[in-house]
Amino acid sequence: MLLNSTIFRDLGLFLAMANKCLELGYFPRAWKVAAIKVIPKPGKEDYARPKSYRPIGLLPVLDKTVERMLVGRLQWHLMPKLQATQWLHAAAREDALYDLMTHIYQELNLKRSY
Repeated sequence: MLLNSTIFRDLGLFLAMANKCLELGYFPRAWKVAAIKVIPKPGKEDYARPKSYRPIGLLPVLDKTVERMLVGRLQWHLMPKLQATQWLHAAAREDALYDLMTHIYQELNLKRSY
């Protein structure tokens, strides 16, 4: 909760930091460390066995927020290109993934050439 309120305390500072992380392709190590919570699976007879529990990894709010920003930006740039070609059946999804990866590599190469 503290991190969440920190984001809203100075939204401009958070946005500048998030944009710089995306620009540099850098995420602070602390954002990648998950807190692991262990939750018992319902209906298990023997809770002395490790398989009776499910570990859940909780990532920091800052990581999840920047990750959503990145996904949103990728969707904004890529969805018009993907929607131009409808990929309806399973074999075509592999073609769509190939086309997407080709497009990403072409865009990255264009940026490198500047």
